[in-house]
Amino acid sequence: MRLLECTLNPDNDEITVKPTEYGDLETPEYAILSHRWREEEVEYQHMVSGSDYTLKRGYKKIEDSASVAEKMSWAASRETTRVEDVAYSLLGLFSVNMPTLYGEGLRAFRRLQLEIMQNSNDHTLFAWDDSTCSGDMLASSPKQFSGKNNLQPIPYSEYIARFSIASPKPDYGLTNAGLHIQLPMIPNPRSTTGGYIAFLACTRVDPVNRYFAVIYLERTEEPSFNGFHRVAFRGVTTSEERNPNFRTYASETIWVSKKVVYQVSKEYVPSRILTPMEAGGSSEGRLRKRTSGIGQAWGNIRRNSTVHLRRRLTVDFGRAKN
Repeated sequence: MRLLECTLNPDNDEITVKPTEYGDLETPEYAILSHRWREEEVEYQHMVSGSDYTLKRGYKKIEDSASVAEKMSWAASRETTRVEDVAYSLLGLFSVNMPTLYGEGLRAFRRLQLEIMQNSNDHTLFAWDDSTCSGDMLASSPKQFSGKNNLQPIPYSEYIARFSIASPKPDYGLTNAGLHIQLPMIPNPRSTTGGYIAFLACTRVDPVNRYFAVIYLERTEEPSFNGFHRVAFRGVTTSEERNPNFRTYASETIWVSKKVVYQVSKEYVPSRILTPMEAGGSSEGRLRKRTSGIGQAWGNIRRNSTVHLRRRLTVDFGRAKN
């Protein structure tokens, strides 16, 4: 193998370049294969220093070859003053246009992912990881893509062939019942709650083996359709399976949705309702003699209720009433 060996002289910061032939056992661990000069290439120090490396001519090939998960991992450690800017700062990286709405919080990052789905079928969008999961297929922050820079999508034709998908459905999208998507699935043999393992159309970069990204699912309690929730299994939401036996998996068209938590408001209900007679202190024996006392007691109740209502109006609307 013939390569250009570059040697840096630390004294004068000059680089010496010479053609070098390497044997099989002498091949260097890293080699940069490029048709551009060094000043046009994007180097690691450019990306971590925050310089405008996107203007370099070599940036385009990096951008085009990077998966969605890899691009998200570049922003995993990014800190912004406003929560929404985490999403808005990635618009150019993903070539996405969407309005900036400050005040929506984490919904901005969700909107970004929906826009990415409109222009890409890259399954690495779903390969984020966290110790907990709300059931949703979309991430809540780029931080959940930390360490996912080694995932790459595979051609959908290979995905179909490897998992023997009889009726392929390459498109997917968000509906009011959840994310509608087709995935090869098997029961999770390590789950005690009847969970499932689903395979994404992406793998970890490896020269020898195929490490497919997998997610964990559980069926919803709604039996009328093929609904699932995404779950964390043993502290992770995304894992990998090495060289799976593709003939044993069935492809399912499913809906993956968030887990809905119903909140019941607390209401104070009296154990029993007082009659006007009891509220006024009258007994049954004195009822006939003190009928006027009943009216007076009922008037007291109405008057007290009116005062209470006025106080609430004062608190709620900020204006006093006499």
